[in-house]
Amino acid sequence: KSYVANKFPLDHSLGAIHKREPRGRVRIGYYSADLYYHPVSIWLAEQLENHGKSKVELYAFCLKSVQDPMRDRLEAAFDHWIDVQSTSDLEIAKLSRELEIDIAIDLNGHTADGRTGVFAARAAPIQVSHLGFPGSMGAEYIDYMFWQDPSPDEDLQELAINRQFITEKIAYVPSTYTYDRQRQLSDEPLTRAQHGLPETGFVFTCQNGCQKLMPEVFDIWMEILKAVPGSVLWLLKPNETAVKNLIKEANARGVEAERLIFTAREVVSIDQERARIGRYLASYKLADLFLDTWPYNAGTTAIDALWAGLPVLTKEGKASVARMAAGALRGIEVPELITRTPQAYQERATELAHNPEKLKQLKEKVQANRLTTALFDPVGNTRHIESAYLEMYGRYQESSEPQDFSIGHDTK
Repeated sequence: KSYVANKFPLDHSLGAIHKREPRGRVRIGYYSADLYYHPVSIWLAEQLENHGKSKVELYAFCLKSVQDPMRDRLEAAFDHWIDVQSTSDLEIAKLSRELEIDIAIDLNGHTADGRTGVFAARAAPIQVSHLGFPGSMGAEYIDYMFWQDPSPDEDLQELAINRQFITEKIAYVPSTYTYDRQRQLSDEPLTRAQHGLPETGFVFTCQNGCQKLMPEVFDIWMEILKAVPGSVLWLLKPNETAVKNLIKEANARGVEAERLIFTAREVVSIDQERARIGRYLASYKLADLFLDTWPYNAGTTAIDALWAGLPVLTKEGKASVARMAAGALRGIEVPELITRTPQAYQERATELAHNPEKLKQLKEKVQANRLTTALFDPVGNTRHIESAYLEMYGRYQESSEPQDFSIGHDTK
């Protein structure tokens, strides 16, 4: 809140937005610097493609122009595409008002190339933070954010206590994710040796960026490796300095350097990107268990692993970034992989590594649930998101103040 007040205070330059009469379709503007092959677009693509175009009219405000196949796909899904890379925040807000955008969706939030100033000047009467920034913006002019419906195994009292740390009103939906099911696994032959992995022994993996690796998590990972003889930890290769530091820290905890395996992300030309993605997704099948990080969970990487059929073990926290993988596991109906303490996380990882039959059953469950549960149901999840937008718009038209609501529960 202090950051927003200092950098992006409410801008009254354009005055208030006068109430407009309802029309046939609600105009929804998506504002993003990530409308190309980027994690945000992985979540967005099928959501756009499955929207009911009789209800909503979609506008893209492209804040950074990058031409690739995903950009082409997104452009085809929007009704209108507007390149505003060289346009000021105030001018974008003014243009949005002239186009009579009803709901402005900030897909960046406080991330690289975000344009919070657009929303500080009120681009639309309803403003929503979605997908790009997994947390509260701390900005009173952002009216709503999405949150996954609480499940029976969650502590509702704890959720209520933590509600005070979110400035937006919350739209609860069954799933905030709309995974891109066009990301198919490659059927190319794949071996552990190709990735520097041992042919035998248990392979733990985490493909999160190294900025998510905290000392507490690394401590526990090393204890897990020591408790599972012959096991290795397969990581996304960071920069050379980080590699040296991680090996040094592993040695300090009594773990040999060769038990950390680093694989660099493959880099290919744009025309080869689809094949690369297929190989990347298929590579998860070489591992036995994905170990999540905290307090910043895996997002796309966790769901990529589940899409490939690999179980993901997570520790759930209180903030939205600490609940991403848990939300995915509930969506695929495998809540037994959610833990809430470091000790439980360590014990579960060790138990699964020592119990091949139990791990096999979990893998079979993840594989079976891929195409039958909410996590990978883009049409159903889009309908819920769309219903939430229409609920926000309906409340605005009734001159009701934004408030928390849940789709399927207290909606009209």
